[in-house]
Amino acid sequence: MRKFPLLAAFILFLLLAQLSAPGQPRAETLHFVTQEFAPFSYLEDGYVAGPIRDAIQRVCLEAGLDCGFEVLPWPRAQHKVQVGEAQGLFVVGKTTERLSWLEFSPPLVSSRYGVFVHLDDPLIFRSISDLIGYTVGVYGPSATYEALLEIQEKLEGKLRIEVRPDDIQGFLKLDTKRVNAVFSNRDVGFSIIRSEKLNNIRYAGDYRQTYYYVALSRDHVSKEIRHRFFSAFNDLIRKGELQKIITAYGLAPIIRPESGQ
Repeated sequence: MRKFPLLAAFILFLLLAQLSAPGQPRAETLHFVTQEFAPFSYLEDGYVAGPIRDAIQRVCLEAGLDCGFEVLPWPRAQHKVQVGEAQGLFVVGKTTERLSWLEFSPPLVSSRYGVFVHLDDPLIFRSISDLIGYTVGVYGPSATYEALLEIQEKLEGKLRIEVRPDDIQGFLKLDTKRVNAVFSNRDVGFSIIRSEKLNNIRYAGDYRQTYYYVALSRDHVSKEIRHRFFSAFNDLIRKGELQKIITAYGLAPIIRPESGQ
């Protein structure tokens, strides 16, 4: 007669264990991953810091969500979201390929891609033709690298690209004239120049404006949770709360709300 209660208890134990298994977070929990990408996101005393992290945390509080943060190499961060080991990405650019597996927030912050050169180089960058004959360093794989590839194609291969696995290496090489220029996010470049105390580099000019977003997995975050997150995001933009966070870091916020797509 006692077999049935014991069987019921065993089944309940299995169900509870399955619900608490690693890689299966509660519906109200979002784990965000990013890369070392100062001044937008970075590690500080072992914790993820920066304006985008602060903005996301404010959104999560507004939406009643429990959110965690982690810094990883960018390819690993993206893979972790693709396989469901994390649910969100930041600081991320919107591309056609990413739209297939990510839902994006409104644009949160703007910056510019541009060209850095050595102090000895008189270049004032106004046109992509100014880079003909240059060897240009760039971090990749990245959206910045993709933009530089487009420039190389337009110039029919008349510039050489040197891809580095992080942002810093290209600037270190430029400081000692081992490349002619670096193609980079402007804010990231200035941050590296300050942190590495590079005294031989200057900014030669803008290429184009770029926007950065927060994104959630389409496959591993429910529609209800995505709706809660992005609704809170838009509400805080309308109230000006997220703009205050971005501006406090000396960066340029986006001021218009829009639906996540």
